[in-house]
Amino acid sequence: PNNTPIPPTPPELDAKPLDKVKEPKERRKGRELER
Repeated sequence: PNNTPIPPTPPELDAKPLDKVKEPKERRKGRELER
């Protein structure tokens, strides 16, 4: 069980870029809604 191979792209690393891309998009939508 301790010999499990590490995935090429862990969920944490994959979630970080997604969060960064989602954050700016959400902020843009919030500004548009405020206007």
